[in-house]
Formats: sequence, C-alpha cells, structure tokens
Amino acid sequence: MHTATLRATLFHLLTAAALGAPDAAAAQAPAPDDSVKVVLHVSEGTRQAKLALYMAKRDLDLDPRARVAIVAYGEGMQFLQNDRLFSDEGPKVAALAARGVVFKVCENSLRAANLGRGDLLPRVEVVPSGTLEIARLQREGYAYIRP
Repeated sequence: MHTATLRATLFHLLTAAALGAPDAAAAQAPAPDDSVKVVLHVSEGTRQAKLALYMAKRDLDLDPRARVAIVAYGEGMQFLQNDRLFSDEGPKVAALAARGVVFKVCENSLRAANLGRGDLLPRVEVVPSGTLEIARLQREGYAYIRP
C-alpha cells in the first residue's frame, strides 16, 4: 500500500473509533444472550410429529441454548392429546418441555375436532390460530422449519 492510502485508512479507523463506531468484528459477533430460535410446524399427523420431536431433541443436544417451539394444528395436534389412542408421545413431550421446548396448539383446530384444553397433555399452550402463531414467531426471529 502507498503511504497516502495507509494514512487515509488509519485516519478513517481512528475517526470511527473516536465516534464510537463498532469495529467489524464487534458488529458481526452475536450478542452473548443471542440464541438460535426454531419453530417447527406440525399439521400432518403422527409421522410428521415424531420427526418434529426428534428434530427438537437433536437440536437441543447440539445447542442446549436453542429456543424451540412446536406449533401444531389440524391432524398435527393428535400427538399432543392426552388420549393414548392417538399418541404415545406424552413422555417425549414432557421431557422436551422440561428442556424448554414450547408446545402450542391451534384453538380453531381444537374447536373443529370438538376438543378442549382438557384433552391436551400438560404444558401445551393453546393459541387462537396456529398459522398466525407461526407468523408471529417468525417475526420474532424464529426460523421456520416444516419437518
């Protein structure tokens, strides 16, 4: 580099530092409390639900700070019912909930299936609309994944 170019570069760096501008490394580094956020969309029944549970467990095993939400509606909510006729996934759901996974079910789907909150496993949250909840979580920075 030429001396004039070095001086100009040094001047710009010193000016940026004096004005409090963050350097490139600091601007790219994630905040200490920043964590990966994932929303898993389940609407197709037991096979998809089992895959979502597997993915949530695997993601937490790889990154214990990850924030995972599973939003279910339609046939996808069967695995969150407390009726073992539909699902035997209760212990997996409980274990993942204990690790911080949030489970949400669409109230519209519950109503259409003639089910209520009492028909769901413990720790399952009911939201007015599954699709709107997924959109809301995406707006909050959650990555959308459809297993």
